[in-house]
Amino acid sequence: MDMTAPFLSGPSRLMLVLVAVVGIGSGGCARSPATNPGIALGDAFARAAEEVRPSVVYLEALRAPSGPGENGGPATGSGFVVRPGGIVLTNNHVVDGAQAVSARLFDGRVVPVKILGKDPGTDLAVLQLPVQDLKPVRFGDAARVRVGDLVLAIGNPLGGDLNFTVTAGIVSALGRRLDLPGQSPFSIQDYIQVDAALNPGSSGGPVVNADGAVIGVAGAIESGTGFSVGYGFAIPVDLAQAVIEQLVRFGRIRRMAVGAIIEEATVGDARWAGLSQKTGMTVQQVFPGSPAENAKLVPGDILLSVNGVAIASLGAFQTQLAFRTPGDTVALVVARAAGRRDSVRLPLIAIESGDTAAPAPSPKLPSDVVDQRLGLAVEQAPAALLRQWSLEAREVLLVTGVRPGGPAWGVVLGPGRETSTSLLIRVNDTAVPTVAALRGVLGSVRGGEAITLELLNPTGPRLKRIVAGE
Repeated sequence: MDMTAPFLSGPSRLMLVLVAVVGIGSGGCARSPATNPGIALGDAFARAAEEVRPSVVYLEALRAPSGPGENGGPATGSGFVVRPGGIVLTNNHVVDGAQAVSARLFDGRVVPVKILGKDPGTDLAVLQLPVQDLKPVRFGDAARVRVGDLVLAIGNPLGGDLNFTVTAGIVSALGRRLDLPGQSPFSIQDYIQVDAALNPGSSGGPVVNADGAVIGVAGAIESGTGFSVGYGFAIPVDLAQAVIEQLVRFGRIRRMAVGAIIEEATVGDARWAGLSQKTGMTVQQVFPGSPAENAKLVPGDILLSVNGVAIASLGAFQTQLAFRTPGDTVALVVARAAGRRDSVRLPLIAIESGDTAAPAPSPKLPSDVVDQRLGLAVEQAPAALLRQWSLEAREVLLVTGVRPGGPAWGVVLGPGRETSTSLLIRVNDTAVPTVAALRGVLGSVRGGEAITLELLNPTGPRLKRIVAGE
């Protein structure tokens, strides 16, 4: 997803909003709640807000200057009580780097905050308040959230000016991934998109359903201005609950994996495996000696489910694995060529979070598109690059760009995909060391067929499948 998605904590700023008031009933005549669904829904929202608002807190995090000539000061955000004993959940970016954090409660009390643990990979943090009389929220079931469900967001937008504000909207989409600062290979993103207004300072507040049960944690917005334009994103509650459990118990996250790099399947993957629609995760790389290798997973395999749960997004797959115990065994259903389906079981291994990934350079625009079948621009890889990658004895093609809207757009390079240097090694299991060889392979490919591309980039081999252009 090619978007700017700023975090929601930030300085105070007041903006004027024009509100339209809709008349109730026919001809402006009020009707009873029993005959007016709008009044009944309003009552439900009012009860939900009344239940949840006392569990919300306003957070101020005092940060030191980030460098010479910089000013420190408070960053503001939201949080909410999730367990007895003053246990509060918020976003990591609200409290990260803070010298001190305080919380203002719904009844006006201001108390100091202790940070129990933080997880940059999910952008969540767990805090403890020295208060025993706070009521925890009720959790909903993120698996039952549907596009179109009505939601409320509760928080403290625009600093301390608008504390404990309630906004309403619907669930606009599920399984969103965002280009956020500070991401790493271990970041888990499976955002719920909502159109309830979120603004700087809303970060860490609860997003609840019409029954008052929390389904997500407000975390980011898509906006060119830094303020709400109707696209907000919440971390699903099932992911949040797993993080809460580990941070309360251990003060850190122990994350599990299978020993493979995967990414969301493409339309080409689905065509290759005989699937009726794009679904699941495609294995890109298998690490030597890993459970994935021992289970005979190979690049190109499509993982359809984990322990019987269908996988619709990368975040959903990561959530199914990440917070289990080392040695736990999971069952995977794997789709392979020509409609073959296999079941494999493998144990999980613990991984350590790595350094934040550096931003990748933007791709060059194509100067010569190689065949309508791919929509790729390639050239012979320069000798300096081959020496850098210890490939001096080989002829290799360098991918220099893609044709926007072409078959490879958004799969090999483009929005939401890798934009680092890529070498094209094989097409449909045939080596393509030169442009002539590539054209020869493509000569027998018909439009609409699935094409398998084997590439190499600085992080390792990659396997991509696209649908050939006409």
